[in-house]
Amino acid sequence: MKYEATLLKWIKWGVILTIFMPLVLGPFGITLSNWPKAVFFRILVEIIFILYLLLVYINQKYLPGFSFLIWANIIFFGILFLSALLGVNFYRSFFGDLYRAEGLVLHLHFLVFLIIVVAVFSKINDWTKFLKITVIVGALSSFAGILQKIGTLPFYKSNPFSFYGVALPHRISGTWTNPDFFAPYIVLNIFLVFYLYTLEKNKRWKNVLIFISALNILSLILSETRASWIGFGAGVIFFFAVQLSRLSFFSLKAKKAVLAGFLFLSIAGLFFTLNQEGFFLSENRLIKKVSTLFDVNSILYSGRLAGWKIAISAWRDRPILGWGPESYSFLFDKYFREEYLDYIPESIFFDRPHNKVLEIMATNGTIGILAYIGLFSAIFYCLIKNYRKNPAGNLFLMALFISYFVQNLFIFDTIGTYFIFFLAMGFINNFYFNKPERRPAEKRGNYLLKAIIIFPLIAVSILTIYSLNLKPTIACMDFVKGVYNLEAKDYEKTISYFYKGVGRATLLNNDFKKEFIERTLLLLNNNTLPQGLSERMIKILSGLKASVEKSLEIPDRRQITYYKMLAIINEKEYLISGDENNLKEMERILNEAVNFNKEKAAPYQMLGVLRIYQKNFQESDYFFQKYFDLSGRDRISIWKQMGVVYSRADEKDKAAENFKKYLIGELTVIRVNKTYSRQDLQRIFSFSADLIKFHIENFNDREEPKEILVRLIDAFPEYENWINANIGILI
Repeated sequence: MKYEATLLKWIKWGVILTIFMPLVLGPFGITLSNWPKAVFFRILVEIIFILYLLLVYINQKYLPGFSFLIWANIIFFGILFLSALLGVNFYRSFFGDLYRAEGLVLHLHFLVFLIIVVAVFSKINDWTKFLKITVIVGALSSFAGILQKIGTLPFYKSNPFSFYGVALPHRISGTWTNPDFFAPYIVLNIFLVFYLYTLEKNKRWKNVLIFISALNILSLILSETRASWIGFGAGVIFFFAVQLSRLSFFSLKAKKAVLAGFLFLSIAGLFFTLNQEGFFLSENRLIKKVSTLFDVNSILYSGRLAGWKIAISAWRDRPILGWGPESYSFLFDKYFREEYLDYIPESIFFDRPHNKVLEIMATNGTIGILAYIGLFSAIFYCLIKNYRKNPAGNLFLMALFISYFVQNLFIFDTIGTYFIFFLAMGFINNFYFNKPERRPAEKRGNYLLKAIIIFPLIAVSILTIYSLNLKPTIACMDFVKGVYNLEAKDYEKTISYFYKGVGRATLLNNDFKKEFIERTLLLLNNNTLPQGLSERMIKILSGLKASVEKSLEIPDRRQITYYKMLAIINEKEYLISGDENNLKEMERILNEAVNFNKEKAAPYQMLGVLRIYQKNFQESDYFFQKYFDLSGRDRISIWKQMGVVYSRADEKDKAAENFKKYLIGELTVIRVNKTYSRQDLQRIFSFSADLIKFHIENFNDREEPKEILVRLIDAFPEYENWINANIGILI
């Protein structure tokens, strides 16, 4: 009995610790937020699971009663697993990636989490405390967002964390680094607060909950996340519509409901009116954002619509069980079409279609979406059946799930929304479903049989803690150290740490290899590395080619990127060795890339590069033109790219010709627009100085440099003295 009570206590404390997952962030992953949160949550669930197995070993009464809602979750997970098994890449579907840290493995952790909380939290008082801590954590995340807006949150200033960046820094993101991760989580928290308010009897706590809801609504507004605004609005409209439909307009409750809605709209309107200069960016940014909620064109001509079309195209080809979880990033490359460039620049990449329903349709098929709808059906069946228990509270719970579903029509799930979703389902399961009877307390039992089942599961859980979480995190921290050294321009240590991370051979090693190759190629392309180190790095990249080739045999995320990386590695090898076989390899790889999707731009760019090395300049122009047509990039930047490649191929005349076109193009744009930034000046002046040196060193020509000087002074007459003193001196 003593051990049983101790285990139960530890399990409850472990579950409470999971609530603090949204506050976890730091330099422990390739991303500042998602990976640390996922590792924190998964490790806690694995530890809790071990303790729970021991608890069940002692007393089987803690085995959960499997209600209809629990079975709906198990069936949904089973369909996800079957979809992964029959999909294009089971490994990716199961383990997810380094960036979102989801996959079936996260769904499995949430399913285990749901079963455990249902089994051990049986008292309403325990659940209300549990939910109160949850909304307090949400409020802390909102408070962090407010500090971010004010400019006092250290994570969002210039420091080592700046490597991770903050997506869209003009929009607050709390402890999530991305407003599209933060806002959906906050919306669900708001409705949890509303629900707790209907249960709370203590006046002080009621005031605290009012403050938290106001703080969350403010942070939701400042996140500028339209999908979450729509989701929140749908929940609020649902609540008031039902309330007013069932009450006489002249009743006291109806008046309170109308008054509450009026106060909300008044506060929001007052905020918009009074804070145009304080929190808003120039030209009333938030007001403009709100106006787009009712603008159909903002959806029809946005990247979302293209992402949705890709998902639908993928579903049509595999309509039953889809392509497998975590496959959308592959589908994005496979089904991308030239027409989508009007909405999605070639440099932008989607790993989610920004619509949960379409995501499930594409990745898990029609059966998957039916199971997903089945989950919501089970939830609403239960809430409607037990409506009279707490009418207002039930409506807020329904509004929570409605807002969750509606906002997911325009965005995606994250570990934060999953957490609230599963937590709410656990609560509903325990206090709204007619639960099956628990097993009686066990005094005697077949301990040997239970040991055969339970202890291997414990061993697997211990192994999972290390292999799935700790080992990849150590490799992530190697990459972080590499970035710190990159900022210090210690390139030897930078590369050493990057390579060390790859060498740890984790379950997500393909992602680490991709990170290593991309970062190393960036350093090589920028001519950042010393010559000796550059050659060493190219040899290391050569050693990774076979691994990348193998990765291409199985459809995976960012397929086109893998083709491009292989082509560039062969290019680097050719520039060192002059081996024509590298050019043949480039040809083969790039033809495969074109066959994979003829409407992706990157392969044509590399084919243009290849033709320059092969001295086939006419075809090179054709492929660069094709790249220009497909990429949506400006022609000016492509001239610069071509000039760099011609220079590497020792075609100095053609390099100079393209560099000249680039400079004239840049200056023409400035002359037409009659505006430029300090960054524009720095870029143009630096390039002009390099171009002058290029002409003098390669042609011993001082006439063209003089023309360059004249063009610069003509474009920037106010800087004539500076240009003559700092650039003219080179001639």
